This record gives sequence, structure tokens and C-alpha cells, in this order.
Amino acid sequence: MNKMKTKLLKVIWDDSAMYTEWYDMEELRAMIRDWKTVKTV
Repeated sequence: MNKMKTKLLKVIWDDSAMYTEWYDMEELRAMIRDWKTVKTV
């Protein structure tokens, strides 16, 4: 599970590196949740 989360986080950071400069970890987690929801639908 942690491996999957780490991989997902890395993918998001690789694809949208600029966001890591703008969002703190709390906002980044929310963004990841939204991203996962979009991908699941």
C-alpha cells in the first residue's frame, strides 16, 4: 500500500513538478485524492 502511494506521489510530482512549489503537503494530499478520484471514474 505504501509502495503504491509513493509511486502515485512520484508520478504526480514528475508530471506536475511545479505544483510541489505551490502546495503544502496538506493541499498536495487533497490534490492526490482528487486526482485518484478522477482516474477511478
